[in-house]
Amino acid sequence: MRNCSNCRVRWRVGSPGLIRLWLVLVALVGLVAGCQSKALPPELRGPKTAGPVFDLARGLYAAGQNLNSLAARGSALYVAPNGGRHHFQFEAIILKPDIFLLIVFGPTGSPAFQILLAGQRIQVLDYGQKLCLIGPRSHLGPRSLPLPLAPEELASVMSGVFAFAPSQVESLGWTVGERPKSSLKVWSDSSPAPIRLTLDGAPGSAEALALRRLSYQTPSGELLEVGYDDYRALQRRDTGETTRFPHRVSAKIGGNRVKRSLEIRYAEVAIGVAPPRDKFVLEPPPGFAQDSL
Repeated sequence: MRNCSNCRVRWRVGSPGLIRLWLVLVALVGLVAGCQSKALPPELRGPKTAGPVFDLARGLYAAGQNLNSLAARGSALYVAPNGGRHHFQFEAIILKPDIFLLIVFGPTGSPAFQILLAGQRIQVLDYGQKLCLIGPRSHLGPRSLPLPLAPEELASVMSGVFAFAPSQVESLGWTVGERPKSSLKVWSDSSPAPIRLTLDGAPGSAEALALRRLSYQTPSGELLEVGYDDYRALQRRDTGETTRFPHRVSAKIGGNRVKRSLEIRYAEVAIGVAPPRDKFVLEPPPGFAQDSL
């Protein structure tokens, strides 16, 4: 049998190869350490009603409150619990505090479904059934909609804002580096359970706050997980200021047996556009039957 012992690589203490290997390992350890979560000091542990961690959540909420109007168009993919995939184009207008218009287009580019929430009044145009439904907001539930979210929930998801005024905030850790991120657990009077979120920014950093991940229990009792990506700089039409807005939104709704997903990609977004409120009325086309919700 041939002796291959001379073919083996032998490392000697102090050899250039071993020194280079140790330098690479040290560099990798330093790189990983720079991306790890920062250990929480005792004063930041547990739920807080004030302080730097609370200010992060409060700042994120305030940024959302400052976004008064949004007009957008894009495409979406909805995956039903049975695996059915539904692609559609849409246009939407959100005007705070209580107007939300969503137009869903069919394969031919014509409207297939419209829903208008204006105050406590709901109008729905179903082009497939040639039906116009009108009624109070309280009579409309997720089962009556083409998507498993109430209009206010869908408007919040689409606008990429944190819509919960924090009453208590607990830090779950944050990363350090050029682009720090923080993970928080937030309690709010408007949510039945704590909200978990991840955002750009950390205590003491100058990073502009932006929501990245969000999970909470909807009023219907289902878990909603939302992710925001592809942030782009936009100039507001009302103030002229530049702000960041996510052009990709992905959401998962419900548990394993009834899990649905929704992915939204924006083609065009305008912030700060405020059409007159009295223009938000849906006129049913000729031949549509009218009924109450």
